[in-house]
Amino acid sequence: MKSRFAEIKDTAIHKFLTLVSSNNQAAPVALLDGCTEEVLESTKRGRSLQFAAGRSMLGGGASARLEENYLFDTRRFATGAMTAGDYLFFSNAVGSPASNNGFAAGMTMSEVETNMDVPAQIAQGKDFVLTQVGLSFNSNAAVADIQTLLEAGALRFNKQGGQFSLRHGVARLWPGGVGVANGITNGQADIRAVRRLTVPRILRAKDTFNYSYHVPRSVSNLDGSTALTLTAPTLMTIWLWGAQRDAIPS
Repeated sequence: MKSRFAEIKDTAIHKFLTLVSSNNQAAPVALLDGCTEEVLESTKRGRSLQFAAGRSMLGGGASARLEENYLFDTRRFATGAMTAGDYLFFSNAVGSPASNNGFAAGMTMSEVETNMDVPAQIAQGKDFVLTQVGLSFNSNAAVADIQTLLEAGALRFNKQGGQFSLRHGVARLWPGGVGVANGITNGQADIRAVRRLTVPRILRAKDTFNYSYHVPRSVSNLDGSTALTLTAPTLMTIWLWGAQRDAIPS
């Protein structure tokens, strides 16, 4: 607990530096976020130094904005028998051919299907610290089809061209917490009912990554012979929630 004197001193120093900064635009003064050791380490490695006022010492003094947001991508699975294989997510961006994600020929990926700016890569000037992972389906999907997709495949996170990967296991372990109450839902129909990551997933600008929905076989593992089939086209969305930081050019 800080003493009253320490609080007054901190406030006074902050006001002084703010005043100096506002009156000296040629050489602004700002308070660094982080301890001295972190600042020295960042300087040594050429990383941007973060300021309480949202400025960066490197890169021409661009300010930064922090928001909470989703990072999401959607695939379409067609009616009929499912084929074994890896179905990739986050490998296409807004404007990419939607057929890459299983949609009809001629369509392009829109902000309804994804909010990726660059295929399989975090755009320059953006950073994400993600604390939730969820899996959801279109709200008018058939219950049997959702059940099939929850059991047929497993999720895998891949980063930097496969240099790092996490096998998340069968899809039903990752509820999306969305849907229509008393109707179609994967997990409780509440956006808060999701897996929370105690260790945040960090994706920095220019990092390459994807998720894959891995279907090892085209038959059910219950008996090894019943074909995995969908009664209607079904949309699967993998989404991540957390903090998004955008560098704003000055």
